[in-house]
Amino acid sequence: MDLKCVIKCVVKKFLSKAQRAELLAELRLERYAKYSDRIKAILLLDDGECSLDIAKFLFLSEKTIRNYKKNYEEGGLEQLIMDDYNGKECSLTEVQIQDLVQHLSTTLYRTALEVKVYIWKTYKVDYSVGGLRHLLKRLGFVYKKPKAIPGKASREKQIAFIEILKKLKNSEDPLYFADGVHPQHNTFCEYGWILKGKDFELKTNTGRQRININGAINANDPKDVIIDETVSVNAQSTITLLKKIEAKNTEAKNIYVVVDNARYYNCSLVKEYLENSTIKLVFLPPYSPNLNLIERLWRVLNKHILYNQYYEKFSEFRKAVLGFFQNIKRYRQDIEKILAFNFHLVAA
Repeated sequence: MDLKCVIKCVVKKFLSKAQRAELLAELRLERYAKYSDRIKAILLLDDGECSLDIAKFLFLSEKTIRNYKKNYEEGGLEQLIMDDYNGKECSLTEVQIQDLVQHLSTTLYRTALEVKVYIWKTYKVDYSVGGLRHLLKRLGFVYKKPKAIPGKASREKQIAFIEILKKLKNSEDPLYFADGVHPQHNTFCEYGWILKGKDFELKTNTGRQRININGAINANDPKDVIIDETVSVNAQSTITLLKKIEAKNTEAKNIYVVVDNARYYNCSLVKEYLENSTIKLVFLPPYSPNLNLIERLWRVLNKHILYNQYYEKFSEFRKAVLGFFQNIKRYRQDIEKILAFNFHLVAA
């Protein structure tokens, strides 16, 4: 006889009181047997029952029970129950469906249960939580984190600023976008294609060292990227960067450089330097990093150099980061795409 069949697993409880209460409440509401079985499996595992016994009672495989636990640990109740089930014809009318989609597009609910309550209060239509998840999926909704944006950004100011940028881009004067970046010596794990049921392990380190780079990119030339590696991004390093930009554009009457509202761009030292310079600083509207093209360049740097890469020594890390800028022509195709003036407005 299999030893697993006669010896009960000694498993430490892994559910909090709140998690267990949530699962029990869901179990009482759930009308679909296969989803209630998933909830039962998690509750029984928390009770100390072994996966082999639970599999026998529910007429499932032991692997399936382990997958249920993995799904719950990774995404909670939502991921435990959600699957590719197509569902039956919904109970809401077409008009109600359109109204619901519009409401959910502007109001964020944390769980399907909250949406269920809203539908009952508004339309007097009662869904099971499992059935509602299928409805939401059919309507094109997915369960993911919201994207954080600056709360004080002005849509009107952004629109007006984009028009200014377009005029500058189409003029004969060089147009640069500048900002600092501070890559940290560590491993940045990102999504990638990994064999199902397997883990892809990346080494990490505890390095807190970072590289400080002040940089600028020409809005009309993907090869024209200017950087200054510095101890700190401040007024002095800003002046050094501005001098490098001037040195590349000695024939220009005016050089426009788009910057954010960092304090050092407005300090007396930089203002004094600009009095005898061909450079004119163009300040972004407050809370509008989305309008600074160089932010896109940093994403290209992350994509090719930082994401899913392990550098054992800081010297190797620094060499890779600086090598990106030294070999900038290699990434011309990606950089040409980011120079498109298709700005996304983050304000409502």
